Amino acid sequence: MADFTRFAQWLLPSFAEEDKAELLWRDFRNGLVHEARLKNGAQFELGRPTTLSYHGRMPVIDPERLVEEVHDALRRVAFEIRERSTTHHEVARLLAREFEFELSDVIGRGIGQEQSSGPRDRKADP
Repeated sequence: MADFTRFAQWLLPSFAEEDKAELLWRDFRNGLVHEARLKNGAQFELGRPTTLSYHGRMPVIDPERLVEEVHDALRRVAFEIRERSTTHHEVARLLAREFEFELSDVIGRGIGQEQSSGPRDRKADP
């Protein structure tokens, strides 16, 4: 939860407040991921005036506006990674830690070395 809500608070303007970031995580993200439904009366509705609004006490997210906010956030993160070497190295370190198991085979062979035993590596006859 902490990483998701920090991302939402830091980069999604509609969820900058802690309670709104937690609402996004709890009722929208967790509901969809774990139960294939929204939770606690949460709703999606297109054409809302803002990304997050309320119908009475029920939170309503306009999914198009949410996608725009996430797209803008990822664009800013990509810029940060490209333009700032300290950020680039920190992200590389975090990705290596997060995907250590998946990368172990590549790291064991040496990054960039060819693996010639798979069918993808065979060249088609002319």
